[in-house]
Amino acid sequence: MEDEDSQYTRFYRLWSLQEAYMKAMGIGLGFLMIRAEFIRRDSARWKLILDGQCAIDWHFQCTQFDSMHLVSVAYGPYSAMWMPETSSLFLDGDSYPVLLTTGIEECEGGAEWQQ
Repeated sequence: MEDEDSQYTRFYRLWSLQEAYMKAMGIGLGFLMIRAEFIRRDSARWKLILDGQCAIDWHFQCTQFDSMHLVSVAYGPYSAMWMPETSSLFLDGDSYPVLLTTGIEECEGGAEWQQ
């Protein structure tokens, strides 16, 4: 059984890999991380299983920088970068503009900003 320090280290390593992946794609909290699983290839390299499929076009490295810090890097295809108009994060193509403009009138000076 892992000791508590090992569990924390593993948790932060996986968290760091998830953050690297989301930042590389240009997305935030709207992505369901339950879709992604990271499997260690060797001491520093990891592979991504996304929606049950190995994402062979993604590369990950996670390195312990010092005793208190680690760094993770994700590298994937440009085509994987998030684009709002084609995103499955929203229900339909019309949802994105609505999210951006909802409540503008209620904000002070909102009507002037829209013009």
